[in-house]
Amino acid sequence: MRKLLAHARPSSALFAILIIACAGGESRLVDPRPDTSNRQYTVRLTTELDSLPFGESRLYVARVTNAAGAEQTVPVVWASTDPQVLTVGAGTATAIGFGSAGLVARYANSADTATIVVSAAGLSLQVSPSAIAATLGDTLDFQARLVGPGGSSAAVQNVRWSLTDSSAATFVGDARVTTVREGEFDVVADVGGKTATASVKITQPSVSSISIDPPVASIDVGESVDLNASVRDQRGHVIRAAPVSWNVSDGSVATVDALGIVRGVSRGGVIVTATSGTKTATSTVTVAPRPAASVTLTIDPATIVVGSRLQAVAVPRDAQGQPIDGRPVAYQSGNPAVATVTNTGLVGAVASGVTTISVICDGHVATVALTVQTQRVASVAIVPSAQVVMRGTTATLAAGVLDQMG
Repeated sequence: MRKLLAHARPSSALFAILIIACAGGESRLVDPRPDTSNRQYTVRLTTELDSLPFGESRLYVARVTNAAGAEQTVPVVWASTDPQVLTVGAGTATAIGFGSAGLVARYANSADTATIVVSAAGLSLQVSPSAIAATLGDTLDFQARLVGPGGSSAAVQNVRWSLTDSSAATFVGDARVTTVREGEFDVVADVGGKTATASVKITQPSVSSISIDPPVASIDVGESVDLNASVRDQRGHVIRAAPVSWNVSDGSVATVDALGIVRGVSRGGVIVTATSGTKTATSTVTVAPRPAASVTLTIDPATIVVGSRLQAVAVPRDAQGQPIDGRPVAYQSGNPAVATVTNTGLVGAVASGVTTISVICDGHVATVALTVQTQRVASVAIVPSAQVVMRGTTATLAAGVLDQMG
């Protein structure tokens, strides 16, 4: 009876059994679970070293004996020293990686460990897809699998990936590749010394559309703007490094280079066209005169008489002092009671006095003093100044009256 109770499974419901001892008639409570606190147990695995093919599972047995050497039926706790290589549950170990791992069986204060070596013996490595035709800019996903003699296969996690031509594509993740130029290359998988490849051929996709950013731009003479062409395939994917040609409708107004940089030459507007394949896109560029760095004003003569008119001349200039055409200017009289000035720079003398005429252009101002005088007779001249007249004849003389301005 005691032996049966000592071997009872600890997972049974806890209860007590009353035993009547015939010898003394005494009674006591007995726990049916094994008492592991003071007893010595020994755990032994039936193997010390084993080889397990990758992807396969195998059941292992652990025997537990007490101090007397009697085999015990008790629950054994299983573990793996490297879960990346070997997993285990209820004694069944599964090879999921390459290398070696310890298979541990434990009960109470005793444990035993067996070394399990995971190999790829008898397996072949395959990469899928094994061959693919892609277009420039595509992202491709690959998978490595180990295949057994019977055709069964298992996906492999710990794979070392590489490319035979890293200039044609780059890895953007584990087993994920993005193509960057036309060409051919192989994707190589290496698992435990076994290798397999997938061939990739990259071609230029056909152009479905092209657009220019910005579609409208404004620049000053001498300045530039970068136009960016976006070329896309039929799936809407951007085609990187797609050839694009540029031209401009009027080279005397603006120029464009092979990179889409437009530079203003003179005032006006142009249409810039980008072409890739058979597709085109346009951008409208307006060229304005560059802002003035200064402005000069000329009024000649600087003294006029009441009632007269003369033209003031304003010249906007760049930083090098060169005249700029097309910049707007505004005129102003310091004393309109003495002289007025129109928006075209025509000055009119109103009354005697002194005033100023100013012009403003792009925030720059030029001012000239102007004197207005009352008109008066300054001299009289007879023309001709000398004349010979014969007796009996006549001659006509003219008198010219000049004011102070001559």
